[in-house]
Amino acid sequence: MIVVRSVRQLRRLEAELVGARRYPVVLLALAVGVDEPVFPPRQLRRAAGLRVRIYLLQGQHPFQRPAVVANKHLAVPRGSARICWPQFNAGSDPDDHPLVHRLEGESDRDALQEFARQFDLSRPCVRREIKLIEGIRATSERELAQVRARLTQVEQQRRDAYIARHQVSGCGKEAQQPSRPSDDR
Repeated sequence: MIVVRSVRQLRRLEAELVGARRYPVVLLALAVGVDEPVFPPRQLRRAAGLRVRIYLLQGQHPFQRPAVVANKHLAVPRGSARICWPQFNAGSDPDDHPLVHRLEGESDRDALQEFARQFDLSRPCVRREIKLIEGIRATSERELAQVRARLTQVEQQRRDAYIARHQVSGCGKEAQQPSRPSDDR
């Protein structure tokens, strides 16, 4: 774990984040109300794998406000950690580099399980598949809405045709009934 204390260290971290790298980086904030990491670093490394670099962000710095490297949607407030995959930049989708919050009173075991789950689900190859599935789902929902709208139209046309047929057949029956002699004579 690398502790980021100075502006110089922060600049080095920023350069590493946006640079060409092949490994994930975890930005680890301090816990809420205590000056210790929100997740135990050794256990975090076990959950994330050996190739991950972990940076502990101490004190008030741009990552706890809006990040300098990124926009406010990629900040790392106290009580959380952000997983930064390669190709991280200011325009990155926050879903591609998730922020993992630790709930108040949550056990280390449960918190690390949630971190590991989000780490695995946010892997770039997995996110590509999820986005593909989301795109197919969105297209299917649009097509389903169009089919439902067309079905509603067809049902209305069918009702209108039924009413028109009924009115025509009703008028035809009246015309076919013999007329009664009128009392006008």
